[in-house]
Amino acid sequence: MSVLSRRKISERLGWSAADVQEFVTDIKENAIISAPGRRLNVVIADESDNRVLEAALESNADYIVTGDRHLARLGEYEGIAIVTPARFVALLETMAAG
Repeated sequence: MSVLSRRKISERLGWSAADVQEFVTDIKENAIISAPGRRLNVVIADESDNRVLEAALESNADYIVTGDRHLARLGEYEGIAIVTPARFVALLETMAAG
């Protein structure tokens, strides 16, 4: 929730505090929590980014949507596309139109 409240992001989204809370609540209600079965240690120097990759692998994700530059540099990891939020929105729009 703190990331969505950052000035740069909140200005871009134009969301109120109530909008942010509603979004976070929706995510929590629909999220699937998994415990990764394999540990990655050397893919990215930032250990927290390795945890994101582990979770994506465990859940058989198609995409990792992130603004993190370390993850974004990978572009793809073991068949999982790593895309910016803007790129993901464009992909969703294309899927919806097609």
